[in-house]
Amino acid sequence: MVGKRIIGSVKEPPKWVPIGISLFALLISFLGWREAHRGRLINEAVNRPIVTVETNGEALARWAKEGSGEFLVRTLFVTSEIKNLGKTPAIINKVDHEVTSFGECELGEVSEREFQALVGKEVVPNLSLRAGQAFPILTACEGQKINVISTGVIYYTDTVSGIPYEHHFFRGVTVPYPTPIPSQ
Repeated sequence: MVGKRIIGSVKEPPKWVPIGISLFALLISFLGWREAHRGRLINEAVNRPIVTVETNGEALARWAKEGSGEFLVRTLFVTSEIKNLGKTPAIINKVDHEVTSFGECELGEVSEREFQALVGKEVVPNLSLRAGQAFPILTACEGQKINVISTGVIYYTDTVSGIPYEHHFFRGVTVPYPTPIPSQ
């Protein structure tokens, strides 16, 4: 009789306690994963390349000799500086770029070779690459300011994470008409 009484008095533990502890552990695990994921996203946003484009223009006039005569050559130089302001290097994948004149002063045609040569190059943080273009200034522009717009898109990839980015740029430049330097 004594044996039956001991066996009969042992209770089984409640089943909801282990289930509750498991659910609590699952919740803590999920919250830890979420915090780590948010930290990774913030880290990616902070430690990424940030490629920008700065455009400057300069107009020059110089005397050139051809045969026995001299003639005046006026040229507009448009220089675009591609800078990486971020914390990781970037590789330039593609450059869509165009420099157009507006107003009464039209410029001659020029190729985009300088910008296409930047494709595949690495832009290191805090350093820059330069691409320049020279436009002949037509005689119809005499005495007028020269207005140009540099527009385009640079497609680049973060070399660390492999994430692609793009930067759209639009920059207007106004340059005074060049006055010739006296010939020597």
